[in-house]
Amino acid sequence: QAAKRAIGTVRDDSPGPDVEVDLWRGHFCLNAGPVCLDGVDAGTLERVDVPTSRSYKELIAHGPLKPSWYCTHWWGEPVLDFIACVSEHASGRRLSNPSYWVCGYANRQNTVEADIHAGDISQSAFYKAMGLAEGILL
Repeated sequence: QAAKRAIGTVRDDSPGPDVEVDLWRGHFCLNAGPVCLDGVDAGTLERVDVPTSRSYKELIAHGPLKPSWYCTHWWGEPVLDFIACVSEHASGRRLSNPSYWVCGYANRQNTVEADIHAGDISQSAFYKAMGLAEGILL
């Protein structure tokens, strides 16, 4: 099996254990084996910090919005089919201006693994969104 690759540029490799990387494509995972920088074994990751990570929702919204519906979906479904289903849900229930919390757009995808494995499920974005929503759409 081919190794997964993260492509980027080393921003800062000052002496010490930390290396800053501008990531262009791919992602880094903890416990994924050794990291190779410019052909040199750099050891294994102890932590991955993404201080500028943003969700799609954070990029387009003007601020926080309480979800009317918590929504989950299958990643293999075409986006336009998903939108059609959500539109039909709103139309069939005669909802005026509903808001949907959709994990793929509301979560910061670079840090979602840490959110899921935080140790306390009640602190995850998924749990909090379900608690705020009026209903769940599967």
